[in-house]
Amino acid sequence: MWRQLGIGYTMDGFRKDVKASMAGGAGSENTDGGSETASGLQAVELKDLSDADVVAKIGALFTADQKRSGILASISLAQFILESGYGKSELAVSANNMFGMKKSLSGNTWGGSVWDGVSVYMKQTSEWDGEKYVTVTADFRQYSDVEKSIADHSAYLLGAMNGNVKRYEGLKGCTDYKKAVQIIKDGGYATSPDYVEKLCSIIEQWELTKWDVKDAVSVADGGGMANGDCPFLVKVSIPDLNIRKGAGTNTGKTGRHTGVGVFTVVEVRQGKGSEMGWGRLKSGAGWIALSFCERV
Repeated sequence: MWRQLGIGYTMDGFRKDVKASMAGGAGSENTDGGSETASGLQAVELKDLSDADVVAKIGALFTADQKRSGILASISLAQFILESGYGKSELAVSANNMFGMKKSLSGNTWGGSVWDGVSVYMKQTSEWDGEKYVTVTADFRQYSDVEKSIADHSAYLLGAMNGNVKRYEGLKGCTDYKKAVQIIKDGGYATSPDYVEKLCSIIEQWELTKWDVKDAVSVADGGGMANGDCPFLVKVSIPDLNIRKGAGTNTGKTGRHTGVGVFTVVEVRQGKGSEMGWGRLKSGAGWIALSFCERV
């Protein structure tokens, strides 16, 4: 674990369409319309997997998160590996907290948090005090699933402030992982003197850049897909991507999932009250969130 410099904060969306739209607040619906329930990936599912299998299983969650947040998947995935020990740390397994997110953020607030505001897990942690590591007891955020943890972490990186400026200005949309890691370190995310080297080493060891979105597109326009392009094909790599009755998380679920495959979209709409673009399937089955699809 690492102590957040300046705010005393320790830190160091595919399943269910990832989770909550970044525009949602605490306790808001997730991007596939579910509520704050244990419906996504549970970290306990990772504890008996090899490190390589964990990366393979969870990588797509970070690709989907980049499509929504604009933060390189390789960066967040490397932080997940470092902070949670491949999802096998006590905090990860017991609280689905993959990044050491504390309950209290020392008054540093931002929009888009998907934490429910009340669920906590208490544990001891080591923090760097500038000279040595010390052990403290702290309350950490507890999430219903891994996707919520990923979304909350990205919301923090996008919205945390240092006075009147964003703490990690320039991170969103940055396509150079070495530069992105330096932005995070310079923003005070971690006090470890070799934090940049550690993350870069993890990225290179596992070739995590393969999970990065190569041609980043805007979530606001449905992932770069528009009605003028219809019909078009999309590839779905998420076995349980929900199909909805309408365009938006405020519409009912059909109770069906796409499965993995290629599908034809015949209409695109903007989801009401969110940044999510939605596509109507040619089959008539319903609507899917385009931000978690790849155009082919």
